[in-house]
Amino acid sequence: MISTPKINRLRAAIFAMLAASATVFASVPTIQPGSAPLSVSVGTGTVELGGKTITVQPVELTVAAPVAIEKSGIFTTPDNHEKYWDAWLPWPRENPKKQTYGAITFSERNDEHGVPMLGVPYRQYPPESIFVTSEDGATTYTAGQDYLLFENSGQIANLKNRLGQPGQGKLKVNYIEVLQRLDLVQVNAQGKVSIKQGNSRFVCPHLPKPDAGCAPLAGIYVAPWQQASAPLSADLVLPIQTIDPVAPFNPNSVAKTRAKLDAGKPVTIAYMGDSLTLGAEAGLWWKDDTQHWRGRFQHTLQNRYPDADISEIAAWQGGKGTEFALQVLNETVLPAKPDLLIIMMGINDADGPSDGSRAKVAVAQYAKHMDEIITAARDAGIEVILMTSMEPYPMKPGGHAQRWPDYVKAQKKLAAKHQVGLADTYTEWLNLEHRGMPPYSQLHNWNNHPGSFGHSVLASVPLRFFPGQ
Repeated sequence: MISTPKINRLRAAIFAMLAASATVFASVPTIQPGSAPLSVSVGTGTVELGGKTITVQPVELTVAAPVAIEKSGIFTTPDNHEKYWDAWLPWPRENPKKQTYGAITFSERNDEHGVPMLGVPYRQYPPESIFVTSEDGATTYTAGQDYLLFENSGQIANLKNRLGQPGQGKLKVNYIEVLQRLDLVQVNAQGKVSIKQGNSRFVCPHLPKPDAGCAPLAGIYVAPWQQASAPLSADLVLPIQTIDPVAPFNPNSVAKTRAKLDAGKPVTIAYMGDSLTLGAEAGLWWKDDTQHWRGRFQHTLQNRYPDADISEIAAWQGGKGTEFALQVLNETVLPAKPDLLIIMMGINDADGPSDGSRAKVAVAQYAKHMDEIITAARDAGIEVILMTSMEPYPMKPGGHAQRWPDYVKAQKKLAAKHQVGLADTYTEWLNLEHRGMPPYSQLHNWNNHPGSFGHSVLASVPLRFFPGQ
C-alpha cells in the first residue's frame, strides 16, 4: 500500500508563519482527524456568527468515503516499457497520429465540462483493483511478470511482448476509479457542528458554501488515496482561518500605467509567459478568455477603467522558459513599446527529470535571464510586474515543487533590486490551505495547470495594483 503523502517541511513552515498572522478567535475550536476511521473531531470553542458569539459543541463526525466506481475497458496492446519513459513521468499514452501505443492509460481525455486534461491522475486507481486479461477473459496477466504498472497513474506497459505484439491485439482491464471531494465542516447558531458534503469530481473539486445561518470551520479533502478503513491524514483536515490578501509589492512602480488608466488614455500590456499565461486548462481556453488569469485580468481591468482602451501584446508560448522570454522580448515586446510588461515565467525552467537530478534551467541562470529582461524593459521605459506563479504538484517525483521556492526568492530579489512590481501569486496560492482546500487539489493536470478557480486566484493578485476609481 502506498503511504499517504505529507506536506514537506518547507511548506509546513510557510503555513505556520501564515497561521501566526491569521485572524482567529480567542477560543478557536480544534478541528482534527478523529480516532475512528474517516472521522473528524471538533473540540469546544467559540466563533462569531451574525454578530453573536457561538459556543461550538464538541463532536466527532463521520466523513463519507470517497466515491469508488468499478470500471472496465478494452485497450490496444501497449508498447513495451522503455527505460527513458521513467525520466519524465507520466509514461506516454497511445498516440494514433504518431502510430505509437504508449502505455495503457485509463483516464479520459476531458473532464465533465469538456476541458482537456493535459496530464494523468495521481493515485486515483488503486493498484490492487487493476486486473489485466485477454479480451475474451481466457488469459490473466500478472503485474511485474507480464506487464509493469505505474502505480501513481495506473498506467500499464508491456514487458517483452508478454501482453502480445504492441498495437496488434486487445486487452481487457478491470479497475476501480476513485473520485476526489471537498467537504465543509460548519456550525449553526446553536453551536451544532455538521459536515456538508461536496460533489465528487475527477479533478478540481469545489468546497461547498456553508448553509444559511452557518459558519465555516474547516475543509476536508477526501483524497482518492484515502482508505475507508483508515483515519484521516492530518494534512487533509484544513481549518479555515482569515488571512489577509497578499498585498502588491512596490505598487507605485506602475504609477504611469495607473495614471493613464485613470485618465482614460490608451494602455498596452504585454503578457510574457508560458502555458499558464496561455490559459491552458482554464475552461475552454482556446475560445473563451474569461476563465484564465490573463483574460480575467484584462476584462476586470477594462471594467474598472471603462474609458481606457486596453490592448494586449501576446508574448507567451506553452512549454517555454526564460530563454524563449529573452527571444520574444527582443522580437515582440520591445518593438511594440507597451506601457506595462507582466512576466510570469519559470515553472518550466524549474521543472526537471523525475530522478530530481536537475532543473531544466538552474536558478542562478534563471535569475540572470530575468535580470536581463527586466533591465531591457526598464531601459525602454516599460513598467514591469513579476508574478511568482502557483506551486507545482507537491507529490510529483523530481522535486519540481521543492525547487520552486528558490525561483520565487529570486524573483523577489529582482523586484527589490529593480524596484519593479511583484504580484506574489505563490503565497496567495498557498493560502488556499487556510480557505479549507489543499492548493494542489485545484491543479487540473496534477502538475502545473490550475483549473478555472485556480486561475481566478492567480488573477486576483496583480489586479490589486489597479483598484480602479
